[in-house]
Amino acid sequence: LIIAILAMLLTTGCSSLTGPQGEPGISIRWIGSMATAPGSPQLNDAYYNTANAKSYIWDGDSWEILAQDGISLADLETAIADNIADLQEQITELEAKVTDLEQSLGIVITNAAISWGTDPDRVIFTWTVTNLNPSYEYWVYPHVGFLENSGPFGSTPEDEASNLQGMYEMAINNYRPAEDGTGAWNWFGGKPSVPTGKLALLAYNPATHKAYVVDISEPIDTSGW
Repeated sequence: LIIAILAMLLTTGCSSLTGPQGEPGISIRWIGSMATAPGSPQLNDAYYNTANAKSYIWDGDSWEILAQDGISLADLETAIADNIADLQEQITELEAKVTDLEQSLGIVITNAAISWGTDPDRVIFTWTVTNLNPSYEYWVYPHVGFLENSGPFGSTPEDEASNLQGMYEMAINNYRPAEDGTGAWNWFGGKPSVPTGKLALLAYNPATHKAYVVDISEPIDTSGW
């Protein structure tokens, strides 16, 4: 009997068990090309977005990228041209900063002094500036305080330079031309006491409309006060 069973197995061969048939899959439903995503999508709906050159498929929750176009030669050339233009603009800005820095070298304000004037009451400053470049405008701003008003006039020299650059027509009323060597500011409320501080030399480039602090003087001489 055993021999007969073995002979039968060798003759018919061994076969594996067959499992149950699975659920049929869902094929992709191609909608077409459009600039925006279609409304009320169904599972596996797909379309090509003409606005960003990408194909999307709806996974039941959101649109996922199915494929996207490669960049064309024309787009590549445009991108390169744009990058070159951006780099050139940055180079131009850097060159302007270097030029401004070079122009400011050697320009100093010295001999800063303060005195009191009357009729009208005013604070008078004198100074000396050297190596001014005729292509630039130079202005003096007093960063000086008094015992009754411990804070200096206005804000910091850096902020004043920013005002000169951003609000030129209004700001220049707060400064005095550096080449004059002297400048006065009217004062109300009687002569203050114990002045202390420095003078700031500001530069303005009419070509680039940039302004910056060129130099800060030594503490003001109060012997004439």
